[in-house]
Amino acid sequence: MHEFCGVLLLSIIYAAGTVLGTNMLSRLLNVRHPTAKQAVITAIDLLGQAVIGAAESGTSFPLKRRDMLLDYILTLMGRDDEDGFSESNLELLHTQCLALSACTTLVSVEPKLTTETRNLVLKATLGFFGLPNDPPDVINGLIHNLITLLCAILVTSGEDGRNRAEQLLHILRQIDPYVSSSVEYQRKRAAFVSPSRDALCLGERIMAYLPRCADTNPEVRKTSAQILDLFFSISLSLPRSANSSSGLDIELCYGALSALEDVIAILRSDASLDPSEVFNRIVSSVCILFTKNELVSALHVCSTAICDKIRQSAEGSIQAVTEFITKRGRELNEADISRTTQSLLSAAVHVTEKYLRQETLNAISSLAENTSSRTVFDEVLKAAERDIATKDVSRLRGGWPIQEAFHAFSQHAVLSYSFLEHVISILNQTPIFQGDYGKGENSSNSGESHVEDNMLNAAVTALTAVFRGGGKIGKRAVEQKYGSVLATLVLHLGTCHRLSSSGQQEPLRYQTGIFSYIHLHSVELESIKASYMQILARDREQSEEDAWIGLIGDLAMCISIKRPKEVPMICLILCKSLDRPTRHLREAAAAVLSEFVRFSDSFGSLLEQMVEGLCRHVSDDSPTVRRLCLRGLVQVLASASTVAVEPILLNLSVRLRNLQGTDLEGNSWMPYREFVIHENYMNYWISEVKLQQVHSGS
Repeated sequence: MHEFCGVLLLSIIYAAGTVLGTNMLSRLLNVRHPTAKQAVITAIDLLGQAVIGAAESGTSFPLKRRDMLLDYILTLMGRDDEDGFSESNLELLHTQCLALSACTTLVSVEPKLTTETRNLVLKATLGFFGLPNDPPDVINGLIHNLITLLCAILVTSGEDGRNRAEQLLHILRQIDPYVSSSVEYQRKRAAFVSPSRDALCLGERIMAYLPRCADTNPEVRKTSAQILDLFFSISLSLPRSANSSSGLDIELCYGALSALEDVIAILRSDASLDPSEVFNRIVSSVCILFTKNELVSALHVCSTAICDKIRQSAEGSIQAVTEFITKRGRELNEADISRTTQSLLSAAVHVTEKYLRQETLNAISSLAENTSSRTVFDEVLKAAERDIATKDVSRLRGGWPIQEAFHAFSQHAVLSYSFLEHVISILNQTPIFQGDYGKGENSSNSGESHVEDNMLNAAVTALTAVFRGGGKIGKRAVEQKYGSVLATLVLHLGTCHRLSSSGQQEPLRYQTGIFSYIHLHSVELESIKASYMQILARDREQSEEDAWIGLIGDLAMCISIKRPKEVPMICLILCKSLDRPTRHLREAAAAVLSEFVRFSDSFGSLLEQMVEGLCRHVSDDSPTVRRLCLRGLVQVLASASTVAVEPILLNLSVRLRNLQGTDLEGNSWMPYREFVIHENYMNYWISEVKLQQVHSGS
């Protein structure tokens, strides 16, 4: 509230000065008491900050009387013993500290400082370097504000680099007397005027010159190496800011710097040295000399270096980035990994040579292997999601780099399995559809994740890439996860059908291609492949519930013929899916289970678990789930052997009899037909059981 009042008062005063003239403004600011001085200085500072904030929001409001306000501040921070007011030394120091902060704010406001105003500010402030060192806490704060002001003058004044260099020289000449002072604390303060190591932005600077160390021109290579040496020589002599990452091994750094200087000495005497060997040694030294923050900055801007116009330089940049990741990737946090992935993906999109693109994708794989693979996979999938939403990825000139990234993950000996698992986990995060829950179920508390359709399409595309472009390594990963992959895809087919029925055809289009690749990948018989493609065509032509339920049932039959050993694992997964809150997932699970129970002789305890699940959902809110569960239960009696069914026969019979009087809305014809079949099979099985008991008793 006080700050607001201060800005408001100063704004009124400033406006009054504009209307009534400078004399009016000077009279209003003519204060003597220390507290009043500090209040006016603070108000001017807040006014300047408000102008800066407005400019950042797009509202330009230049302070035309900025130089006059600076002059008032410089006047107010001086000692004034007139009119009976005498400031204590502590009060004066506090006033001067506030004044330096306000000056920093004002010099950051448009228009730029004139040379005359700059000299006036420097003349009034540089003398603070000679203040006694007591009290230390107050003096240290004042000197800090002074150094901040000098940096602000350099940054915001001058029209070009040459002009700023002249200003820097002017400031340094003013500080020179303090550098050679006989008073220790004055020499120490002047040393702090030097920029911190962080101010050099070495990460960006090194990545600008590192590609030149692999240039085709030997003079360029030699000079660039010398520049890197100078950068690091200076940086090791500068202080690091308090918030800078610590942990540098100074001895190790000086050893790396010596190794870099040895390379430069060799380059000066022997130009015939192998350039690749020289570059390797330079990269090794740089990797050690980087602080953590510098390493992160270098990785964030690596895209430009990788896209260098000189092929050898681009190759060298990729090599350097890969070494940085391999040796120091463990230091990166999640945000660092995300930004580095984005930078490498940008490079993969923009490089023109296929070889360089592949090497860049290999660098992304290295990032996933040496840091958090989940974070890297997520970033690549997000990029795929954006491309699918905004581009026709099948028509991109030169191919789709994101799909090539999927292939690189799939072919990677370490990453292929984890990439497959990650994609499956994305597919299992199923989108929720309004009205797709049973009675009494609340979608907001369902536990299902909301995933955008384009992300699902990206995940299906990634999974297809595993089958199409994963080679032997990708095939091995799929073989290890075949049951869970098939179960996930069956459930996702239900999701695609639900989207298709609501007018969204893209997910189904992405899904229909993947099953044929699964069958080819699994060396399925050509006749089954052809039959399945006909099933897919039928599903595209029809939208009735029976069409896609039949599709899933036929798929289950194909799996049971060619992959009988996978059936128990798939059934175990889908039994749990019967309890999921989303209706179309329960329908897909019930469709497969009702088909697989025909092959349940070897299921053992799993059969009992399946029967329990099917019995639990014969009263499901979905008519389709009810019908399929009932059909599955009858299939148990119709297909399983006496040994398999006997342990659960009594429980199953009681449950089915209890359903005979149940009104299953929308399926009145189905219960009658199924129950007739059930009666015949149940009587048959009871007779068989009794007969076996008689034989065993005799």
